Amino acid sequence: MSLDAVVAAARAGDEAAFAALVERHRAELRVHCYRMLGSFDEAEDLVQETFLRAWKNLGGFEGRSTLRAWLYRIATNACLDALDGRARRVLPHHLAGPSAPSGGLPPRTDIAWLQPFPDRLIGADRPGEPAAPSEDEPDAVVVARETIELAFLAAIQHLPPRQRAVLILRDVLGWPAKQTAELLSGSVASVNSALQRARATLRQHLPERRLDWVRSEQPTEQERAVLRRYMDAMERADLAAVADLLAEDVRTMMPPWPMWLQGRDAVVAALAVSWDASSLDYVGRFRMVPTRANRQPAAATYVRRLDDTGYRAFAISVLRIEDGRIADWLTEHLGPNPMVDELIGRIGALLVGNRTFRGDDPYKGTNKEGKPFGGGWSGPQFVLTHHPPDTPTPGVTFVGDLASGVAAARAAAGDKYVNILGADIARQCLDAGVLDEILVLVAPVLLGDGVRLFDRPGGTKVKLERISLTQTPQVTNLWLRVA
Repeated sequence: MSLDAVVAAARAGDEAAFAALVERHRAELRVHCYRMLGSFDEAEDLVQETFLRAWKNLGGFEGRSTLRAWLYRIATNACLDALDGRARRVLPHHLAGPSAPSGGLPPRTDIAWLQPFPDRLIGADRPGEPAAPSEDEPDAVVVARETIELAFLAAIQHLPPRQRAVLILRDVLGWPAKQTAELLSGSVASVNSALQRARATLRQHLPERRLDWVRSEQPTEQERAVLRRYMDAMERADLAAVADLLAEDVRTMMPPWPMWLQGRDAVVAALAVSWDASSLDYVGRFRMVPTRANRQPAAATYVRRLDDTGYRAFAISVLRIEDGRIADWLTEHLGPNPMVDELIGRIGALLVGNRTFRGDDPYKGTNKEGKPFGGGWSGPQFVLTHHPPDTPTPGVTFVGDLASGVAAARAAAGDKYVNILGADIARQCLDAGVLDEILVLVAPVLLGDGVRLFDRPGGTKVKLERISLTQTPQVTNLWLRVA
C-alpha cells in the first residue's frame, strides 16, 4: 500500500493504518523529546501526546513536508508547551558546592533531576537524513553528531526552550535553517540568531576536552575494561580497587539526594562509611549487571542488606571515562520504597494470571524480564491457565482452576502472604472471597489508555478499609483491607 493510501485510510479512522504511519518514528521522537526535556519519563508522555495531536489533526497534513518532519513539528511544539514556565532539569552540582564525605545523606528531594536514557530505546540511526550542519565553525562540530550523552544533555538544559529546540534541530539533527524556521513558525534570521546565542551559552557549559564529543557509537574496549573492573571492585567492596579506577578530580552525584562529591579522596571516604557493616549508614553488598545509558558505559546495581534474603534493585550508575579512569560517576537511585520492601519480605508464594505471566511484565525487554519484582523476590509461583506450555518453567507450577491454584499457593506460602499478580485473577479471587488486602501504587504518570484497577460490570460494590497511606518521592502507596 502506498503512503498516500495509508494516510487516506488513517484519515478515514483506521487506527491500524495510523499506527503504521507513526510507530516507526517512535524511537527517534522519544530521543528528541528526551533532549528537549531532560526526562526519560516525560519523553514517553510527550511522544504519546505527539501521536494524539497527530491523530486529531491528521486532516491538516497536506504532504508538503515529510510525515517525519510533520511529527517533529508536533513533538517540538508539545515539548515547548510542556517547558513553558518550568525550571530546567539539573544535576546536583548545578545547585551547590561539593558535600563533605562524612556529612551523611540529606533529605531526598522532589527536584526535577536530569535522568539517564537506556541505550536499548535509542533506536537505529535514520537513513537518508543529514547528520550534521554544513557550517564549518568549531562550535557546530562539537554537537554535529547525534548525541545524548549526559554531559551534553546537562549543558543544553542551560538554554531557554526555544534556543534549545533550534540547537537540537540545527546542530544535532542537521536540519537546514529554512526547515527549522518553518517548524518553529519563525524566520530564518530569528533561527540563526537563536543558534548563535545558544552556541555561545553552550560554550560555557561544555567539558574542556572537545574530544569528549567525538565518540564511537559503542564503548571502546578500554571503557568496557574499566566498567568490568568497576563492577568487580564494587561487588567485592574493595576500596583500593575503586580508588585506582577514579580520576583525581572525579565527580560523583546521587540523585534524588541533592549532594555530590568532588575528588578521589572524598569519594573513597564516603564509600568506606557506607561499606562498613557496623555503621548506621551501611548500604549492603552489591551485585552489578553491565548495561548502557546515554551511549555511555553503565551498570545496574542491586543491593542486599543485612536482613535481606535476596538482592533488590538499587540504582543505575552511568560513567564517563577519560584516559582510562572514571571522571564522572552518576548514580540514579531507584528507591527504596519501604512499603514494597516490607511486602516483598512477607511474600511466600505468587499466584499469577496467565496474561501477566506471558506478556504484561513491567520489566519486559530488560535483563530483569521474567523475574518477580525485578529479581527482588524468588520463590514458588503458580500460574492460572488452561493452556500450560509444553516446556516446563523452573519454579513455576501451572494450574487449571482457581481453587487448586489458591490451595497450592497457600500451602507453599506457609504463614506468609500469597501475592496475586494480574487484574483478572485478582477479581476472581475477590469474587471467591479469598482476597484479603490490596496494595495500590500510584506513580506520577498517566497512561493514555488508562489503567484497569478493577472491572466488575454490573457487580456489587466492594467496601475497603484503609490500612496505611505512605509516600516516597516517586510513589504513593495505598494499602487497603477488603471489609
